Amino acid sequence: MPTVKTKAARKPKYGHHAPSGRGCIYVNRKIVYLQGAYNSAESWADYDKRCRELAGLRDTPDVFHLAVDHIVEKFMAHARVYYRKHGKETSEVNCHQQAFRPLLQLYADLRARDFGPQELKAVRELMIEWGLVRKSINRHVGRIRRAFEWAYEEGMIPVETATGLQLVKALKPGRTLAKDNPKVVGVSQEAIDAVKPFVTRQVWAMIQVQLHSAMRPGEVCRMRRCDIKMVGKKWEYTPPVHKTEHHDVIRVVALGAKAQAIIREYLKPDLTAPLFDPREARAEFVAKKYRKGAKASRRKTAPDHYTLAGYECSIRRACEKAFGMPDHLRKIDPKLDRVQQADLKQQAQAWRKMYCWHPHQLRHTAATRIREKFDAMGLDGLAMAAAAMGHQQETTAETYARRQTAKAHLAMEHAG
Repeated sequence: MPTVKTKAARKPKYGHHAPSGRGCIYVNRKIVYLQGAYNSAESWADYDKRCRELAGLRDTPDVFHLAVDHIVEKFMAHARVYYRKHGKETSEVNCHQQAFRPLLQLYADLRARDFGPQELKAVRELMIEWGLVRKSINRHVGRIRRAFEWAYEEGMIPVETATGLQLVKALKPGRTLAKDNPKVVGVSQEAIDAVKPFVTRQVWAMIQVQLHSAMRPGEVCRMRRCDIKMVGKKWEYTPPVHKTEHHDVIRVVALGAKAQAIIREYLKPDLTAPLFDPREARAEFVAKKYRKGAKASRRKTAPDHYTLAGYECSIRRACEKAFGMPDHLRKIDPKLDRVQQADLKQQAQAWRKMYCWHPHQLRHTAATRIREKFDAMGLDGLAMAAAAMGHQQETTAETYARRQTAKAHLAMEHAG
C-alpha cells in the first residue's frame, strides 16, 4: 500500500502574468509580481525566496527545500525544450506527464530531498493498482529517476537522493502483480491477404513494401522520391524522420526488386511529394462509390501523407470487415446507458485483440522470413535480419526475428 505522506503547508502556484510578461503568485487573493521575466532564473529564484518566507523558512540554512511538485514543474519546462524533433515536441513529453501523475498524487508537497526508494516503490504500487502493464511501469519509474537526476545536476537536491532511487530494481516478469501484455509477433500471410479487398490501393502497397523491406510503419508513411537513391538494381531509402536519429544514427533501408516494382507505380514528378497520398486514395474511393456529378460527404481536408494513426486505423477497420466484427460491437449505440456501453466496449476490445493486427507486426513478419530463409541456406539468418532492420545489435533483432518451431519438430522426428 502507498505510504501515507505528511502534507506540508501549501505553497502558492507559480503563474504567468501575460500583460507584463512576468511571473506571479497569489497571496491572500492578491497578486504578487516576481522579479524578472516569466520562467527566467531570476523569476524562479524570487519565487523560491517568497515561498520560503511564507513557510517561515527565512533563516533556515537548508538549501534543498524544494517540494516534489516544484521539481516536476521545472523538469517539464526542461523536457519541452529537450525532447524535440524537427521543431516539434516528441511523445516523450506526454509520457513524462503520465509518469508524474501518481508521483504528484502521493508526494506533491513532500520535500524532494526526502523522496527515497520507499516512496518510489509506493508510487510504483499505485501504478500497479491503476492497471498499468509491467513494462510501462518500469519505463515510468525510469522517467521519474531521470527527473531527479536532472534536479541533482541543477543543484536542487543532494546526491544521496538521486543515487538512492537507483537502488530500486525493475519489476521482473512473473514476480509481480503487474500484468504483462502479450509479446508482439508476426502476422500470418492468410490474415494479411484477408484485408486486401477492404483497404485502398495505397494502403495495400504500403503493406507490401513493409513486408519486402522490414521497415517501420512510420518510415513507409513518409516515403518520398527525393529520399530514395536509385543506382542500378540497388535502391536505398533514407527516411527523413526515424526512431533513432537523436542517437546520431543514419538509417538506410535497402529496397529489393519486389519493393522496387511496387514503388515504381507511385513515383511522381514532384520529388518532395509523399509516394502514398491519402488524398489520392480518397479521390479514387469517391470516384468509385459515387456516380459522376454526385456530391461526396463533407470531410476535413486530408493530409498529404499517411500518419501512423491513420495507417493503423485503415488496417484495423479492414480487419473488422474481413473477419466479420458484429455490428453492435463495431458501432455501439449511444442511446444505451453507460454500463451497457462500457460492457460492449470491453467486448469490442477483446474481439479486436483476437482478430485485428497492426502494421508493427509486419516488421516482425518480414524479419522472421529473412531469418528463416538465410538459416535454411546455412547462413547467419539473425545477422541478416539485424542488418535489414537497421539494428546495431543482433540481440535486438532477435525480438523481431523469432525462431520457428518447425525445425524443432523436424529434429525431434529424427531423434525420436
